Amino acid sequence: MSKSNFIKKILSHFIDFTIEKRSSSFNKELRVVLSRGRIRLDTKNATYSFEDLYLNFSNTFKQRAIKDEKLERVLVLGLGLGSIPLMLETQFQQNAQYTFVELDPIVIDLCKKYLKKEILQKSDILQGDAAEICKELLQQGEKYDLIAFDVFLDNVTKSAFRETSFIRVLAGLLNPGGKLFYNTLSNSKEKENTSLDFYREIFSKAFPISELIEVKGNNMLIGQNV
Repeated sequence: MSKSNFIKKILSHFIDFTIEKRSSSFNKELRVVLSRGRIRLDTKNATYSFEDLYLNFSNTFKQRAIKDEKLERVLVLGLGLGSIPLMLETQFQQNAQYTFVELDPIVIDLCKKYLKKEILQKSDILQGDAAEICKELLQQGEKYDLIAFDVFLDNVTKSAFRETSFIRVLAGLLNPGGKLFYNTLSNSKEKENTSLDFYREIFSKAFPISELIEVKGNNMLIGQNV
């Protein structure tokens, strides 16, 4: 690391630095930001990733003692800059193989640029719609120990991802005892109601072993395969 980059990293604990800006047909605004010594990916209204400070997943993984589990295969839906695999590897002592699914090719380009090479080297990145790709993975007989669902376009998750048919596909992709961590927003009354209704009416019925954990601005829904 050059001296100027080291100084900027220290200063980022007091002020954010925009590293680069991109746009795509899916995200009009993508900003890579150096903040608090970490790399963050922002859209206009949301944060897509923030290394170990992506607290909705980080705090939930801590509460559920993920470091005590042995994960061999992980499916991540919604890539960002790879916060989820990064924290699993560096914070929760995992050594897994990863499959990433991301709709936006520009986000994929940014992730390949900023995610640690040792994680990328043991990862497959699939570009396309998560619902369609998950169906294909199920047909191929793929199985995972953990699935992380973090699919947003800015701050919106389309309703198709809350349908029973899609949740059953995700359940079918899990190994026995495998867990789905499904991120939902709850930072407004409307989003809170949508999250709770989805959990009660769809999610908990697909996963008899399930729970909802409140994290700041989000509800994390956890379902375990039997």
